[in-house]
Amino acid sequence: MSVERLQGVSLNDGQTLARFWQQAPVILEQAVDTNGLVPETDTLVQILTETDMPSRLLTGAEGQTFTLDAGPFDRFHPPKKPWSVLIHALEHLFPEYDQIRKSIHWLPHWRFEDCMLSWASVGGSVGRHCDEFSVFLIQLNGRRTWEIGPEATVETPTVSGQPIALVEPLGPWTSWTAHPGDVLYLPPKMIHHGVSLDPYLTLISFLIFILISKTLDFFLAISVLSVFVSYYWGERRFFYLLLVSIIFPIIVFIFFETILGLRFPPGIITNIYYQV
Repeated sequence: MSVERLQGVSLNDGQTLARFWQQAPVILEQAVDTNGLVPETDTLVQILTETDMPSRLLTGAEGQTFTLDAGPFDRFHPPKKPWSVLIHALEHLFPEYDQIRKSIHWLPHWRFEDCMLSWASVGGSVGRHCDEFSVFLIQLNGRRTWEIGPEATVETPTVSGQPIALVEPLGPWTSWTAHPGDVLYLPPKMIHHGVSLDPYLTLISFLIFILISKTLDFFLAISVLSVFVSYYWGERRFFYLLLVSIIFPIIVFIFFETILGLRFPPGIITNIYYQV
């Protein structure tokens, strides 16, 4: 079974979406304007550590045993393994999320449970599962690859020994990569598996690093690369990005030039240093 993809359909288009409601999954491309919807990393950490909002941290990937920790957390440090943080009821903290809920005015209010946010590392996932209710999955930033289907039945094999209810891979109906603004609607019992995926930025950052180091300067390339990596890991504050772009090249220089005595290739910055 294929999953239909629609363009130019927003969440308030009840006439179009009614035929999918509780019947079939549907992909809505660029259905939501995500400007102003993406919280800062510091804000998410504060919610996890300084509020009582229901939250969970899942660590692991399909084929492994997940670990589950429930918030609130005394402190939050991203695990080394792929991870996902789930924060519930964010419509109480962010009015813009509540506006999204209200925009689905063709559904009665009692159908709505909450706005849950998933914050994940690359490779982060909550496993292959199904829900007992309908969900609208909105991609706010980054990219996530989805495997959708089939519909779960009483005979669907489950995965034992997990802290959450997971099902075995059965061969999805389709695979799809969500981009910011895309929406995936899933009716109850629809199996789905989403994995945070964003290698493009990493690839581009290294291509830019090679280009700059070959044509301009090695340290300038390190500076740009450090900004790309920091941004990729979630840092959005300009001051800290600027700080990283300055400090990281200095650390590299001190280690290789001063400690190891290596001489760096010619470039705009290195030529100035060696001439002085």
